[in-house]
Amino acid sequence: MTRRLRAEGGFTITEMLVGMIVLAIILSGFMQVLMSTSKTSNRVEEQALLQNDVRASIDRLTTDLRSATDVHDSSPVVAVGPTTLTFDSPDRGTPFHLRRISYRLNGATLERSTLTSVNTGSWPWTWPMATPQWTPELGSIKNSSVFTFYDDMGAVTTTASAVHAVRVTLTVAPHQTQAASSTYSALVTIRTLQ
Repeated sequence: MTRRLRAEGGFTITEMLVGMIVLAIILSGFMQVLMSTSKTSNRVEEQALLQNDVRASIDRLTTDLRSATDVHDSSPVVAVGPTTLTFDSPDRGTPFHLRRISYRLNGATLERSTLTSVNTGSWPWTWPMATPQWTPELGSIKNSSVFTFYDDMGAVTTTASAVHAVRVTLTVAPHQTQAASSTYSALVTIRTLQ
């Protein structure tokens, strides 16, 4: 009796290797697309969070500045500089205390401090001896000059007593390397001087 050889179906080793290589290439491309999408998603999320933080910081600063008040026939603005701003504003208490609010750019972080007068109601104001605590408001700031000051004629000034309006400009960028920077700006007129 003769045995017949049957042809058995299947893949040869060469076909298996070619198939595995093609599958590896497809999976590699898929992983690259997945990683790219994940990075883009993280970048967009970080930019959105940073945008919310910038808006909140600018809103707080403008609210503080709009409550600035003349104190004993003097300007509410105490000190100015490209990276610093200090001004006086009453608190909401009755009788009120005067607050000395300061903002400064410290490296890439905008910081805020408040010093509250010891006495209430009226001038002369007495300030505590303690050094105010600085609290971070916003990080990731890229510009080195955040404040520009204008007098009542609209000219740029560096004299605190002449300040009528303040432009706050913040350029921020997320920590991710490919993320674009964004610039936010607000012009605030000090209402008590109008």
